[in-house]
This record gives sequence, C-alpha cells and structure tokens, in this order.
Amino acid sequence: HVGLLVLILGALLSTWGRREGSFYLGRGDSIDLPLGYSLKLLDYVDERYEDGRPRDWVSTVEASRAGRVVKASYPIEVNRPLRLAGLKIYQSSFKREDTALLRDPQNELAPMHSGQYFEWQSGILFFSGIEAGRAVFERWEGHTVVEKLSLGASEAIGPYTIVELSSRELTGLKAVKDPGFLPVLAALILVAAGLALTFLQKRKDKEL
Repeated sequence: HVGLLVLILGALLSTWGRREGSFYLGRGDSIDLPLGYSLKLLDYVDERYEDGRPRDWVSTVEASRAGRVVKASYPIEVNRPLRLAGLKIYQSSFKREDTALLRDPQNELAPMHSGQYFEWQSGILFFSGIEAGRAVFERWEGHTVVEKLSLGASEAIGPYTIVELSSRELTGLKAVKDPGFLPVLAALILVAAGLALTFLQKRKDKEL
C-alpha cells in the first residue's frame, strides 16, 4: 500500500512539476541548464542510409555541475538520452545554421544568422539563408515580399557590406526536468518488493 501511495504522489509531481525545453548547439557550444548543470557539445554525427534517409543522430556531450564534470563524454542518441540527477537530455532534431558576417558603416562587424532581419527604409530585410554559396535576403514591406536578393561577399545589403558567409550543423536537444521520476521509481521498487514478499509468504504457508 505504501508503494501505491508513493506511486500516486510521483504521478502528481510529474503532472504538476514536469518542465521541458528545446535548444540547439554547434560543436564547442555550451548552455546552462536547470539544477545547476552545464552542457557542452563535443561532437555531432548525422548518420544516413545510402539513399539519404536519416539513420541516427549522435550528440557527444560533456555535462558538468558546480564546476565538476559529471559526464566526460556521453553519446546522446534518439533512444539513448543522457540521465542526470533530476534531469534528462534527449536527442530531438538537427538543422543547419547559415551566417552572414556583416560590416556596418562604422566598420564594426556583426554576424547575422538565418531567420534574422533588420529594418531598412520602409520595410525589413530578412536573411533566409545561403543558397549556392550566396546569401539570400527577402525585402518585406508590410506583409508582402517585394524583392528577393542573392548576394555574395563584398556586396552591399542595406547599410551593410557582406564580409563572408558560413554554415554549420546544429544538433537539437531537449532537456526534461521531472520531479516525479524518483518517487515513481521508488514506488515501483516498493511494489515489486511487496509482491515478492507476499509470494514468499504464501509459499511458506503452503509448505507448513
């Protein structure tokens, strides 16, 4: 009965207290996570079949807490999450991040990533990514695309000059904080122990 009560408590904690969030990392990137953890991506491998279909995604990470490494090199796969005390890290997706390094009129450099934009004249210039080695921008006025621009290094876009273009692969991970996991695990152990004791007791009664 105690095990069942603990199981109910764990289920309630999971329902009310479960939190999750997704994020992207490139090789060498780090991120601070709940419960004082820090996660660094050491390597990322996108494995595919011969026909191009995704076969597996593997993100090798280093996890630390309070300055101490708790997992030096752990490969996270789709069905193999990283389990930490109070936290799980899942492999969820991947994407490519395109970057245009821009120089402003004051000669300052600023990176612009795909999906970002800046205001220019009566509209905005949206950086949609890199195609065939050239930066693709869309000029929007209101809710309408009025022009699509394909530009290379040294060419101007609004008040900026494109210095260089680059791309990199990002891995998509998901962190899940579930305060009910340990109570549920403890409850299952208690229930299993109770059933085992009941079975042994009945067996002894039959022998008597």
